[in-house]
Amino acid sequence: MSLSETKLIQRLTQDLPADSSVLTGPGDDCAVLDWSGSKLLFKTDAIVEGIHFERNTPPEAIGRKALARA
Repeated sequence: MSLSETKLIQRLTQDLPADSSVLTGPGDDCAVLDWSGSKLLFKTDAIVEGIHFERNTPPEAIGRKALARA
């Protein structure tokens, strides 16, 4: 079964409790938290074999791409 990125985020976050420190909840790729009076961004992005890299791509190159996208 294949899930879109949006559906995957919904599935992973559906049971998370509400918290007043979450200023902007998990959405497309980012959430904003109040962290001791500062705003902290949590960012993520998926990279998918066959779309963002090929099977024979070295792991180091995949990791570099993942870091650059986040």
